[in-house]
Amino acid sequence: MRFFGISDLHLSFTKPADPSNWEQVELHKPMDIFNPEWHRHYQKIYENWWALVQPDDIVLLPGDISWATRLEEARHDVDFLGLLPGTIYAVPGSHDYWWQGISKTRAFVPGNVKLIQNDHAMVFDRQKLINGELAPFIRVSKEQAASGITDEELDALIQVMMEQEKHQELK
Repeated sequence: MRFFGISDLHLSFTKPADPSNWEQVELHKPMDIFNPEWHRHYQKIYENWWALVQPDDIVLLPGDISWATRLEEARHDVDFLGLLPGTIYAVPGSHDYWWQGISKTRAFVPGNVKLIQNDHAMVFDRQKLINGELAPFIRVSKEQAASGITDEELDALIQVMMEQEKHQELK
């Protein structure tokens, strides 16, 4: 399992995206109006994603997923995410006006997309705060923290995410 991160997809499909026929893609807000580098950016995202991400990988998507302003308008954009491998953990960005209430939005996205809103974990001393409940967490020295995340911390993070997913399925 590997972790990836990408933001600012700014998708705006007006009909389902068909990766076998990119010429037929229709957008309500093409990004190349801002810069020619954005021409067919959705195709670049799709092809690079499939080249790098495996089914057991996690992709963090910190916002600006779609230009849509209402949930229904984002249908083809979130369905595009469903075409991609890996599990996507997403939070809303400053342009994600379509994100309307976490329960309704969670029900709207494909199964490989997990939405995070007020679901968080904080490390404080030897305690982890998750959904208002304290639990033991791995303590690391300043030297370990300065050198980056440890294997033990990564394992703990994965465990937390799996527990969080189980908790959400019970709701």
